[in-house]
This record gives sequence, C-alpha cells and structure tokens, in this order.
Amino acid sequence: MRKALSLAEPASPQAREGRRPGRVACAAGRGDAALTAMSGSIATATVATWLEERATLVVTGSDRLRWLNGLVTCNLAPLTPGQGAYGLATSKVGRILADVFVVLAADRMLVGCPVGRAAELHRSLESYLIMEDVEVEEASSAWRWLALHGPDAPALAARAAADAAGHAAPLFVLDAGDAVAVVPAASVAPVSEAVAAAGAPVLAPEAWEQRRVALGIPRFGVDFDEKTYPQEAALERRAVSFQKGCYLGQEVVCRLEMRGHVHRRLTRLALASVPAPGATVATEAGEAVGLVTSATALPDGTATALAMVKYAHSEPGTALRVGDLAARVASPDPGPLA
Repeated sequence: MRKALSLAEPASPQAREGRRPGRVACAAGRGDAALTAMSGSIATATVATWLEERATLVVTGSDRLRWLNGLVTCNLAPLTPGQGAYGLATSKVGRILADVFVVLAADRMLVGCPVGRAAELHRSLESYLIMEDVEVEEASSAWRWLALHGPDAPALAARAAADAAGHAAPLFVLDAGDAVAVVPAASVAPVSEAVAAAGAPVLAPEAWEQRRVALGIPRFGVDFDEKTYPQEAALERRAVSFQKGCYLGQEVVCRLEMRGHVHRRLTRLALASVPAPGATVATEAGEAVGLVTSATALPDGTATALAMVKYAHSEPGTALRVGDLAARVASPDPGPLA
C-alpha cells in the first residue's frame, strides 16, 4: 500500500515573510468593492489546483540556463535550484508564442506551457540550438503541475514536491506570493490528499477560474493568443524583465515599452452582471471598441470581466457598455499592482 504524504507541518514565519496579498486596484463602486473583498479573502487562505492545461518540456544539459534565458522574457540568470519564474516565450517579432512557468532543479529545468502550444514551443526552442550542450524533451505524460495560491503556498509546494520526488518553486500564478509543485503523474492523488490535509483545499478548475478572472489574471488561449504582444496582454509588469540581457523578440518588446504604446489592451471591467465571453464592448455612443474574453460573478452579485479593448478606451474610469450592461474600466491593467 502506498504511504500517504503528510504536509501537516505548519509553514514557518520565514516562509510567510514578504508575502504580498492579492490586491485589486479599481475605480470606486459596488463591483469594485467586491473585487477588493474577494482579493482579500483569497489572500488569507491557501488553495490549490491542478493545472491540467499545462504541458511539460524538460531542458537538460550544462548550457541549459544560459540558453533558455536567451529565449524567454523573464530573467533566469540569477536563479538557483528551487527557484522559478513566470515569463513568456516570444517570436522574433515580439509576439507571444506561449506563457511559461520555469522551475529550476539541480539537473534540469521544467517548463510548463499551454498544452496546445507545447509542440510549437518545442519546435521553436530546438530551432535555436546550435552548439549548446542542451536537450529539450516533451514530458507532459510524466509530470503534473500543482498551483498554490495564498500565504502558505511556497512552503506547502516545497514539502509536496519533496515528498513526491518532484520539484517546486515560488513564482507568480495568481499573485507574487504563489508557488507551483511539479510532481510525477502517479503522485497526483496522494499529493492532493496531503495538500488538502494541510489546509489547502484543491479547487475544481471552475472555482480556480473564477479566482483567476476576479484577480484579472489573463490566460493563454482565452484572453490572449499567439498574435498578442506582451503589452497588449498587460503582462509586461510581471512576465517581462527590462533589465536582463538580450532575448528573442526583445527589440520589439522594448520598443513598444519605451517609445509608445500598443493599439489595444487587456483591461478589467466592472459590471452589474456577467456578460458572455465574446460580447462586444462599445462606447456609450455605440462604437465597438473590443470584446469580452473572460467574465465571472462576484460575491456581492455584481461581476467583473476581462476585455481586449482599443488602447484609447483602456483608462481607468472610462465608461463603456457591453450590450445592455453599463461597464467601467476598473484598473489600468490586470494583476496585482506594485
């Protein structure tokens, strides 16, 4: 009989230091208050979910860190085993190939990418292998990604990974204080039981999705895709390092940041009820300016949505409409604000 994993040891005070609660900045209003309330409740309790939409690429070889750092927007150079980062793989013209979680282990790096982009990302990465001592293997059937959100996330992820012979790292999932554990596929059931027993319930995908949308966190294939620039997806503040050295697509990404702006922007809206994804966003005069990409109800009965709108209409406080619903831009960009 397989021994059950135990994560009952409480997180140390040190593990809780520096935790930044999920925060939602938005214009005043009842729906905005609900956003803030939901954000606060999420920050006080740790929850988890299995990221079934994440495939796994395993990168090995002595040049792996330097090589991959030249192909993603996040800065991997200062990281050591047990650390990780959230970033983007971009094309040479700066568009997003995939968003990625990168977890460093002693002898490898694990890259979590959207399932539907794994083959393309694998092909793209290998096309930039010349003389480097690097191998990239598609290993999605062997590994599963557990995301943890809340104050005890890093400590629970580390213990779950250690007990299951996996790997873990603190990195941005829904907030800066989150973490992931990458464990063997056969360990899903015992890890789920152990994490739940330690006080972090494993949420169904639908419940996690509600939290994601409420916090304004975009998802590849839902809110943005391979035609999107980082600034259009409002990801430049948490997925792009503007201090690191060169990487594929850097020239275009930096030019957009330093010399102007994109033509559209993913923005959070506050509404009285939930609009349908794909619904048209319009000005009060009726001009179509964008589309709803995700939406969810809030605890007070109002709603929030993510919408890709023309940049000129993405300023906080801008009054818009989604069908018969009045809407207001609730924050300048998704995600917790620094």
